[in-house]
Amino acid sequence: MLSKTASKIMRVLIHQDDEFITYERIAGMLEISERSVHNYMKEAAEFCEENGYRLVRRGGKGGCLQAGLHRKELEHLFPKDQIPCETRKYRMCYIIRTLIENGEPYTGSLFAEELFVSKSTICTDIEKANKMLEPDRVCIRRIVGKGIIIQGREFDLRKVLVCQNQKVYLEEDPKSAAVPDYRIDPVTYARFLSQYRKSTADKVIACIQQLERQIGTQFNDYTFCMLAEYTSSQMNRLRGGHCLEESMISRLTLVEEIADWTDIFTGLLNRQFRMNIDPREGLYLYLLLLGAEVQNSSRIVNKKFLIEKEIDIEDAAQNMIQYISSIVGRDFREDPLLKTSTALFLNSSFIRVKFGFEIKNPFLDEIKRTYSAIFSACFTASKEYESLVGVFPTEDEISYMAILFGGAMVQNKRDINTVVIGSGGVGIAQIIARKIEHKIMDINVTSVLPANAGVMIDESQYDLVITTVPSLKIKHPYVVYTTPLVGEQDVFRIKKVCHEMKEKKKNLEKRWTIKNLMEDELIFLESGTMTKKALLHKVCRKLKDGGYVKDGFYEDVLRREEISASVLGGGVAVPHGMANLVEKPAVAIIKTDHKVEWDEGSVDVIFLLALNFEDIQSTRAFFETFYEMTMEKNAAKLIRKAGSKEEIKNIIMMNSD
Repeated sequence: MLSKTASKIMRVLIHQDDEFITYERIAGMLEISERSVHNYMKEAAEFCEENGYRLVRRGGKGGCLQAGLHRKELEHLFPKDQIPCETRKYRMCYIIRTLIENGEPYTGSLFAEELFVSKSTICTDIEKANKMLEPDRVCIRRIVGKGIIIQGREFDLRKVLVCQNQKVYLEEDPKSAAVPDYRIDPVTYARFLSQYRKSTADKVIACIQQLERQIGTQFNDYTFCMLAEYTSSQMNRLRGGHCLEESMISRLTLVEEIADWTDIFTGLLNRQFRMNIDPREGLYLYLLLLGAEVQNSSRIVNKKFLIEKEIDIEDAAQNMIQYISSIVGRDFREDPLLKTSTALFLNSSFIRVKFGFEIKNPFLDEIKRTYSAIFSACFTASKEYESLVGVFPTEDEISYMAILFGGAMVQNKRDINTVVIGSGGVGIAQIIARKIEHKIMDINVTSVLPANAGVMIDESQYDLVITTVPSLKIKHPYVVYTTPLVGEQDVFRIKKVCHEMKEKKKNLEKRWTIKNLMEDELIFLESGTMTKKALLHKVCRKLKDGGYVKDGFYEDVLRREEISASVLGGGVAVPHGMANLVEKPAVAIIKTDHKVEWDEGSVDVIFLLALNFEDIQSTRAFFETFYEMTMEKNAAKLIRKAGSKEEIKNIIMMNSD
C-alpha cells in the first residue's frame, strides 16, 4: 500500500504523457523538499516493480512513468483531478502574501474563488496561519463590514512577507533571464523578478555591487542574496506607502564602520529610486548590513546590537565549540581556524536570527545527510542563541555552522589534549612539546606552562600533564615525567599512561553506549498505520510511565519538531526534546511496517531520544554510536527487516561497539 505522498507522486507522474519531470518540479507541486521526493520515489518505484509498471529514474532528468498498455488502469487509480497543486501550506502562503502585498481588506469568498476551495476551508486555513504567525506578532483578522485584513508592525510584516516569498515555487524557466551577479542562482533570481519586479531587483543588486566597490570588499553569497531580497522588499513597501512606524534600534550603539556603509548604501538607493529614505528606514538598512558577512575577512567587528546586554563573540564561539566538542567526542577547542570561522559566523548570525533576516542554504538536505551527527550536535548547541538573543535559529543557519565543524572534524586527528610543564623556561618546554607530538601521534599539546603554574592546572582543561620536574606536585589524575631529551624510556612512560587513560575512558563510556541506553520495553514494532503525533504520544507515555522522563516531555518533543523536522533521510527520524525533562537517559527504537508521514518526509525507523543535553557523557555516547550505526554500518536497513524486538536488540548490540 502506497503512502499518501507516494500516491501523490504517482498521480503527477502518470499525467506527464511519458515525459520526464524533475524532482525539483515535483517538490514544488507537492510543497515538499527534493530529498523527500527522492525518498518517496523509491517507494513509488517498488510499487511499480511489484505491479509490472515501468518507472524510469535518471540523474538530472527526474522520473518518467512509461504507462504503455497500463495507461487507462493507472489513470483510473490516480485520477488527474486529484493532483494536489494547491495544498494547505500553499493556500496559507497565498493568503498571507496577498494580504500583506495588497494592504487592502479581502473577503473569504474571493479567496475561496481564487483557490478553488470552500469558504470553510479558507476559515480553517486562516486559523492555522494565525497560529503559525504568533511568534512574529502578526495576526489575520476579520473586520465586520470590511473583510479580512492582516495586522502587525511594518518591520514584522516585512519579515513574514519575505519568509513566505521564499516558499514559492516558480514554473518559469530560470535560464530565461541573465543573472546580474554570480552569487545569485538562476532560480532565486527568477523568483526575485516575479515577486519584486525586475526593475526593483536589478537596481538593488546594482546598488549593492556599487557599495562593495566603494568599501573595497565583497559580501558572501548567502548574505548577498539576503541583502538583495530584503532591500528589494523594502523598496517596494516604501513605494506603496508602507513605512516603519518606529526605529527598531533607537537605544542601540551603532558600529561606526557599518554606519558608514549604511550612509553610502542609502545614498546609492536614493539616487537609483529617486527617493529620500527616512532615517528609520536607514536604520533598517543598517541592521541588514550588520547581519551580512564579507568574503576573505578574519577581522571581527564588535557589533553591539542587543538592547539587554552586550555579547562577547569570542566567548560565545568558545562555548559553542566546547559544547559540540563534548557531544561528538572530538576536541575542536585548539583549532585556531575553526575558532576564527565560528566567531565570524556568529558575529553576523546573531544579528540575523534576532531580527528575523533569513538566509537560505541550497545544500541543506545534503548537509543533513552528509554530516547528520554534526548537524544534530549543532542543533542542540544552538541553545546558545536562545540564551543570548532569545530566538532559535533556522535549519539554514545551523547548516552553515555544521559545514564549519564538519570540515574541522576531518582534519582533527590528535585526541589527547596535553599541557607540558617545564622548569627550563617556556622556550625549552615548547621544543620538548614539539618532540612529544612528533613521537606520539595521539598527543595534541595545547599549552606550554612554567613550573610555578602547575598548582593552577584544572583537570577539565587537559587530558594529560607532562612535566620535566619530577618532584612537582600537580593535582591531576594523569601526570607523567619526561626528560628534556624525550628518549625511548620517556616515550614508553607517556604511551603507557595514554593507554591507561584511554582504557579507563572506554570503560566509562561503555555505560553510555546506545545499547546500554536501550531497554527491552523501549523497543516498538508498529504494524498498524499511525500518525506522527499518535506514535510520539504513545512512546512518550511509555517513557513517562517508566520513570525516564518528566511531565511535559511529549509537548517538548512536538515543540522541537515544529522548529525543525527531525528527518535525517533514508527513512530515519531522530526526534528529541529541548528542555531538561529527562530523569534517566534512554533511547526508544521504533520500527513501523507502514511509512509515517513526517512533515517533509516519510520514515519507518525512529530513534526517540530521552537525553539531557546538559549531560555530555550520555549525549556524546549516543551521537558517536548512532553516527557509526546509521552512516557507516547502516543498521537502519537491518532494523527495517527485523521481525521481532529480539532481532532489533541484536542488531543494535552487534553494530554499536
